[in-house]
Amino acid sequence: MKHVKQFGLMLVLLTLVITPWSQTAAQQAPKPALVVTLSSIDELVSDVKHVVAAVGLPGVDDQINSVLEPFTAGIDQSRAIGAIVSMEGELGFTVKAFVPVKDFDDVLPLLEAQLGPAKDAGNGIKEFNGPVNFYVKAQGGWAHVSQTAEGLAKLPANPLKLLGGLDESYDFAVRANVQSIPPLFRNMAISQLEAGVEAGLEERQPDESEELYELRRKMAQNQVTQMKKLINETEDITIGWNYDQKGAGTYFDFGMTAKEGTALAKSFGVLAGLKSNFAGFLAKDAAVRMNMTSKSLPEDIENFKVMLQGMRESALNELDGDNLAPPNVQQTLKEVFSDVMDVLEETVEEGVIDGGLAVFLRDESIQIGGGFHVVGGKKLESAFKKMLKVAQDEPDFPEEVEIRFNTETYQGISFHTMSVPIPDDEEEAQKIFGDELQVALGTSDSSVYFGIASNSVTFLKSIIDKNKSVGSRVVTPFEISVALLPILEFASNFEENPIVNAMVRELKTVTGKDHISISATMDKETRGVLYRFQLEEGVIKSVGAGVQAAIGDGLGF
Repeated sequence: MKHVKQFGLMLVLLTLVITPWSQTAAQQAPKPALVVTLSSIDELVSDVKHVVAAVGLPGVDDQINSVLEPFTAGIDQSRAIGAIVSMEGELGFTVKAFVPVKDFDDVLPLLEAQLGPAKDAGNGIKEFNGPVNFYVKAQGGWAHVSQTAEGLAKLPANPLKLLGGLDESYDFAVRANVQSIPPLFRNMAISQLEAGVEAGLEERQPDESEELYELRRKMAQNQVTQMKKLINETEDITIGWNYDQKGAGTYFDFGMTAKEGTALAKSFGVLAGLKSNFAGFLAKDAAVRMNMTSKSLPEDIENFKVMLQGMRESALNELDGDNLAPPNVQQTLKEVFSDVMDVLEETVEEGVIDGGLAVFLRDESIQIGGGFHVVGGKKLESAFKKMLKVAQDEPDFPEEVEIRFNTETYQGISFHTMSVPIPDDEEEAQKIFGDELQVALGTSDSSVYFGIASNSVTFLKSIIDKNKSVGSRVVTPFEISVALLPILEFASNFEENPIVNAMVRELKTVTGKDHISISATMDKETRGVLYRFQLEEGVIKSVGAGVQAAIGDGLGF
């Protein structure tokens, strides 16, 4: 939840960074406000061709070359292309772009064919008057471009240094240096945020109590405080895309660096090098695996507690207004919910979040398991028992469903199970789960486990043993990884599909490179957080195989 919240706030912050450029600018900044780069035309074309080859589309290579050729005459396609936006003076900004050229005399006719004859602006500068007027000067193997002639007065010998290495890390990237936006405009953005929040809190919503209104106000104010923190303590934001032909596939990054010595840098630092006691869920043979490990600073804990308090009050208010449930059932549900929220609040107050989840697909069976650290696991167990007993007392509760409490204790963990028979006419479900669906819950003072499998307790025991044998291990704060091959193989057991079969065959040729993943990593040294969405090469190739199979099968792709 914390990472999703940070990601959303980053998007807001990026918008705030970009907006002032279109309006005005201010004092000169030590770094460009914005950096944009393309690694090189050669690399981009090579990556596109590699993807095309993986997908299996014939003849596209020649088409790419023929389309680009008229527009790349005179350009050095082996070097990066870049652009920067710098804040200069009190009310000015300068946009500078640079394109590597072999011979500017070959580039000039292309520009004039689109924009008309160039004017001589002196000092080797050419002026073009199109939808947007701009100036170009060739120097040192580069065509430098700016929106003013003054922007070309002083040109760097090696403009690639201005890119900060982005051209070496990504095919395409954008970096916003937040602190290059003058305080005047950052404060203006904060004021607009505060005004927007206050406007939404001017009056209570229909049927909203005074307590809920005050909680909503406090939660909104906390959100504004977090946004102000990001605006004032973020050093830079980077968005980048890259394609790695060596097997990593393609990935999209969203990163942020905190200013040195700030509270934001400290909050990133505590997340670096964290250890998990649930690393057994990160099994290599899992079709889906996930971990979430986090540590919160005191100020973050208080914010989470306010959010949970709001959730509690809102949910209890809804239950009070529910006239469908009998009073005794309604009271029990409120007690159960309060107990669950107590456990959540006590766990948040401790400041440690740790857990994992895994899905295993074995032949025609499925096993799903998860485990998380909690404070007050026995209270959660009591709430679980209350809820199920209420359900059992309902007249329409199925008699064939068997619920058993405290079936056994293993390594300090008490197990409770629920078994649901699967009808004979549900053949596919029986293949997956057996004659009955078994759900198990395991609880201790400091942990809770759940499992869905044909023998759920035995399955959870194996995970618990794995956690113990792996021990406390350093993990990333968050990662979810999905392996495509076992999922498609599992699906093919139940239905013959030529597209799926073709994708499976392709994935088997790139063993271990079939993952789709989302991850968050922290680096204490660089004070940075990096969110990455990645498709490994096997996934891309399997999509191509599926497309080709669809074409061959006459499905109109």
